[in-house]
Amino acid sequence: MAKTKGPKKNKPEVFKPLHLLEEEIAEFFEKFCNKPSFQDDKWFRDYRHCHLIDPKLCSDYYPSHLKSAHFKVTTNENIDGVDDESWIQLDAFKTHVNPESETLTCFIGSECYAMEWLPKPKINQANCSFENYDNIDDGINSNNITSSTEEYLVVASVGDGRGFDDYEVPNFIQKSDVHGMRKGLIQLWRFASNMLECVCCFANDHGLIWSLEAPKGGTSYCSRKRRLSLVAAAFDDGFVRIYSIPFPEDLITSLTDNHHFSNHNKLPPIFHLQPVAVLEPPSSAHIVARCLSWSWCDQQNYLAVGYGDGMANYFNLSTTSSILVRNDDENNSLVIKPIKTWIAHGALVSAIQILPLPGSKSIITGGWDRNIKLWNVREARLMPLLLLHRSVVHCLTASVHLLGGFFISLDDAFLSSNQSVVTFKQIYEEGQRSSIENRSLYTIPFETSNVYSLSLSLFFNSILVSDNSGNSILQNNFRAKHEKTTRRKLSDLLPIFTSQLQQRVSQKLNDESAIRDEISSENSTEAQVSGLNTKGGKKQAKAPAKINKNSNSYLIDKNVNRVRSYEEMISQYGIIFNDYSVNRMDSRLISIVSKFREGSNLKRARLTDYPITSINKCIWSPNKESSNTLANLIHSGFIRISSISKSFLEDPSAKKEMSTVSRETTRSKRTLLS
Repeated sequence: MAKTKGPKKNKPEVFKPLHLLEEEIAEFFEKFCNKPSFQDDKWFRDYRHCHLIDPKLCSDYYPSHLKSAHFKVTTNENIDGVDDESWIQLDAFKTHVNPESETLTCFIGSECYAMEWLPKPKINQANCSFENYDNIDDGINSNNITSSTEEYLVVASVGDGRGFDDYEVPNFIQKSDVHGMRKGLIQLWRFASNMLECVCCFANDHGLIWSLEAPKGGTSYCSRKRRLSLVAAAFDDGFVRIYSIPFPEDLITSLTDNHHFSNHNKLPPIFHLQPVAVLEPPSSAHIVARCLSWSWCDQQNYLAVGYGDGMANYFNLSTTSSILVRNDDENNSLVIKPIKTWIAHGALVSAIQILPLPGSKSIITGGWDRNIKLWNVREARLMPLLLLHRSVVHCLTASVHLLGGFFISLDDAFLSSNQSVVTFKQIYEEGQRSSIENRSLYTIPFETSNVYSLSLSLFFNSILVSDNSGNSILQNNFRAKHEKTTRRKLSDLLPIFTSQLQQRVSQKLNDESAIRDEISSENSTEAQVSGLNTKGGKKQAKAPAKINKNSNSYLIDKNVNRVRSYEEMISQYGIIFNDYSVNRMDSRLISIVSKFREGSNLKRARLTDYPITSINKCIWSPNKESSNTLANLIHSGFIRISSISKSFLEDPSAKKEMSTVSRETTRSKRTLLS
């Protein structure tokens, strides 16, 4: 007699505490970020040179939409508990708090592609050099420089009165506007005590910003020369500009001395901030700086940039060569030319990473020509060491813990396979030959959802994956050791939040009224011609009218006409953010999380609609104090800050186990790139 299988039990695998990697990352930064970086005067900008812009010009920089799209926030998919009339609209630069999940939602006012969480320095204040600091005011109180619990995010918004553009295929190769670059803001948000506040903004006159990145180890704080951080920005005009971000309290203090400043709308002040360095490509007439990567090692002195025409450049920020660097006296900044320039891909370079290896010589690039390439920039003649033909690449991120390893988002959503995946690869050197081997991270298929951003935690064995359908999911405790098996194993998947669209009540009433009018008109017409529709002397019965209902698999039913503009989208639909109580990690999550084992259970966005739910950037906090916190940047202008229960992250046994695995991997017969 055959045994009958009982119902499958929900295994609480999602609640396995994350492997701690604190010792590994501390050892890495102690080895490679043990000296103050960028301490010369040229890398500092005195806050007293940051002047307020003319109030009459503020409207050119502020976002044109001072109200957000309508949205709701639920917890653990409790949609029934949310009233149909309880839509929320945020004013620009304001924040909403979900008390149950402790999630923050703020509105920046415009579409956005770039965001960065500023890392705190990994070295002590006492190690700073005090040469040439005599010209700096000593009256500034710096007691809170190294002990402050405040952290900051920078995010790029667009202004110029243009708001949200219609969703058409963008031209990533040429500039968006040859005669005048689009204006906008670099916004500085302060995160402290589980609150998010925009403290100040910096004017941007150089076009759309595609990428923002700060030095990996953070730049040092000094008591007599103040700088919050350096930030590199990849612009629409083909240049990369590096800014020295001042402490916001210094700027706010200077406002008290400015009697001409008034802010009736209670919007954050806007300052002029000149870059300390401009990275100039050989030819910037018709290209876009699309992505960049700051080196992990060598005191963060190298920076790689990918462009819209397939070109890649490699810059040495510490060079003193008169051929490669010159002073721009008008803007008081450096102009640096690359030490290496080459055509990396036959299409847009969508992702570039300097691997965290000593010497900063190995670079991974991915492009829209469906290629992944490995380069050694120290060679006289640049030729790809490895070439993989797989899929369109959206993003990649390097691993500090597994040397030579990187995660990559591969997109086939536009092709016949109709699937996007996230996978892990690792590079080895065997004699004179390099190879890439797939590792045992069991990937999650996102089907028609494009994964635009990945973020690997510095402190835990976990990677954050966010897609254009508004799904933000953690993939936890992936294995570092290769297992030769064809059986697909389940990974630990933990949802942070998901998104869905819902028609607003007013729009529903209009649609239902239109459907009733249409049915009534059809009935009236058929009544007039009913005598013609007979067969054998009997009238044919009219088929009942069909009303389309939203499909469970798509955010908008695939039979509905496409919605191409932001204005049309927000007039018809509101966003529902489904938060999960990862801040508590209680047993209620077990049954909810089980369905996230398969990507087919996730809501999917149609590629033809305006990407109102698309997550363009996700970030794990790079700082130890907030290591359980992560941020997501949504195309419709929202920033969402989520926190994970610290008890879920603290597990000494897992830490010991992971350290053992790391040592075994290091002792492998193969030799990692070095």
